[in-house]
Amino acid sequence: MIKAVIFDYGKVISDSPGTHVRKDIAEAFKSSEDEVGKIIGKLIGRFRKGKLSEDEFWEIMANELDREIPEHKHELWRNDFRKKLVIFDDMLELVRELKAKGLKVGVMSNNIKPFVDVIKERQGFSEFELVLNSCEVGLSKPGEDIYKLALIELDLSPNEVLFIDDREENIDTAKRLGMHVLIARKNRDKVKEDIKRVLNFA
Repeated sequence: MIKAVIFDYGKVISDSPGTHVRKDIAEAFKSSEDEVGKIIGKLIGRFRKGKLSEDEFWEIMANELDREIPEHKHELWRNDFRKKLVIFDDMLELVRELKAKGLKVGVMSNNIKPFVDVIKERQGFSEFELVLNSCEVGLSKPGEDIYKLALIELDLSPNEVLFIDDREENIDTAKRLGMHVLIARKNRDKVKEDIKRVLNFA
């Protein structure tokens, strides 16, 4: 029997907006988007897992580019994301419905701290009993450890959990561990229908 539902956040609960962060960072450092993009590519994995702090990220970026760190560094990640982020009210309504049915509901997301901060500003995690952001727990999908942490936190077995994500590799890990899974590739109405079907909701 399914007792909990865990959602990915971007592209499932929110729209995971594209941002102009490379362009903004390049302009702030008076550098090229290509140079900035290469450095972000090298650092983003550690940044996403919280293995690299935001200040360390900017120090490395400045050293690599041989530039001064911009005074408004902390807004470079946040500004565009703040403008573009849309949290889907209908998905939060579904979360409330699931909780009313007695299910535990959580989030498991690969996310960087600036984006997590903006979502928190919008109270975007407030409906969830379990929130595992990669940058806060030092683990990321599709690695098994973050899924195992979720099971420990929920005190449930894999077959008592439904996991929903838009990426096949993340679904594969959940399936391998014995969770029920749904891939969120289609429109939200279809995703909501699928969830209710799996849970045998009328």
